[in-house]
Amino acid sequence: MKINSNNGIVFSNNVPQTTVLAPKYGKTIIFMEPQIDYLITADNVILEEGTKKPTLIGVFDKVFIPKETNKIILPFVVFTRITNLTGEIKAEIVISDTKNNEVQRVPISGNLGDKKESINLRSIVPFFEFNQIGKYKIDVYINSKKIKSDKENFIEAISAVEKE
Repeated sequence: MKINSNNGIVFSNNVPQTTVLAPKYGKTIIFMEPQIDYLITADNVILEEGTKKPTLIGVFDKVFIPKETNKIILPFVVFTRITNLTGEIKAEIVISDTKNNEVQRVPISGNLGDKKESINLRSIVPFFEFNQIGKYKIDVYINSKKIKSDKENFIEAISAVEKE
């Protein structure tokens, strides 16, 4: 395990951590920063009643915009797993257009108590207008702080081509 220090943040196996000294207890406490395990866009997500096991229906990362209208309005669900969380959280999914302008915010809430855990968050986007060709970026914010992801999360809007 390689550990590098940079401005009070320790990176261990590429996972950001914050180190806090606790002299009263003679220990150093390391808090892991929240991290996105995965982010999936789908037509719907059904949670099984007893186990809360998710079933994703219609997983996609591209939408096709009809040539006639140059836009399409779709409902969809963002399903994401965030790790290294503790206490009360206020989560938001933020969608930005192809010019990186914020277009829509969708809030979600949850409470984990005092335990460091991970949580699956399901965010329903009731109507979203894709009106430009290109990539629409999806970011996750926990308690107003953007959560870093190993990869860029987006939905790509592509012009629909008629079949000949």
